[in-house]
Amino acid sequence: MRKMVTGLIFGLLFLILGGMILPMIFRMRTDQNRLYCKDHLREIGIGLMVEITPNLLVANKKEDEFPAATIFLNNQPPDNRLSWLVPMLGNIELEKTKNRSKPQKTKKILEGEIADNKNSENPKKQMKSELDSPRSYTDLYSKIDWKMPWDTPENKELFSKKINVFLCPGNPAFLQQEKVNSAFGLTQYVGLGGIGERTPFMNWKESKNRAGVFCYDEPTPLKAITDGLSQTMAVIETDYQLGSWSQGGTATLRTITGEEIHYLGGGLPFGGNHPDGTNILFADMSVHYFNYQTDAKLFRSLITISGSEDSLKD
Repeated sequence: MRKMVTGLIFGLLFLILGGMILPMIFRMRTDQNRLYCKDHLREIGIGLMVEITPNLLVANKKEDEFPAATIFLNNQPPDNRLSWLVPMLGNIELEKTKNRSKPQKTKKILEGEIADNKNSENPKKQMKSELDSPRSYTDLYSKIDWKMPWDTPENKELFSKKINVFLCPGNPAFLQQEKVNSAFGLTQYVGLGGIGERTPFMNWKESKNRAGVFCYDEPTPLKAITDGLSQTMAVIETDYQLGSWSQGGTATLRTITGEEIHYLGGGLPFGGNHPDGTNILFADMSVHYFNYQTDAKLFRSLITISGSEDSLKD
């Protein structure tokens, strides 16, 4: 009898402790994924900063401006062109090269190089190691045929690669890409093109107060963002209708209609990679976490560069 009581007590203690510890572990893991996701957006922001600021890499650039959402090709629609994310590979590597001379101790978890763990039998860690580290970005970048569409044979093998900085660690697709029916590497981070499906096809002057940070054919000067860089969203994460990081069009640029009640969450246009919210890169290159209950009116006000959008309908 005493043994039975003792067993019941230990059983109850186990259940109680399990009920306390498991949620704690889950929360720690989701918080970690959220921070890694934020780091990915910051790296994309670093790539954008190289593109935005006049420098030797961008010929004939006279002012600070966000790049166009696609690499322009004559007689080719946006969906056939290379995306704005493609140049980010070279830009991110450039900045990392500058910083490599500085002494730093890093656990390269995001690159799949887990220095303090030699267990190679873990399938999740093996999957992470298949993702390209920034050190390989230069090789990939140098082989791209910029004068051809994204899915031509010349580019197909290059763009089949999974680039970890374009994937959210909080989403199962980060570790299980084989379950997604795509021959190309995917992105879970997309640029924002304002309000209205046709808006990115116009420049910021033509689309007026519907314009977002990105449009397909022309860059957007920072001076055009009159709402303020810190009040304008540039890049957001998504788990909805994922496309290749190399493809222009809706694979890497999204808009809203202005009619939705909710924009953030699983099965909705944006978010879905974290349990309760989504990371967003703003035009000033800061990253903020928005919960899924964010007011749709506020979201609409942050997606355009010059306000007055709340009264618009698509």
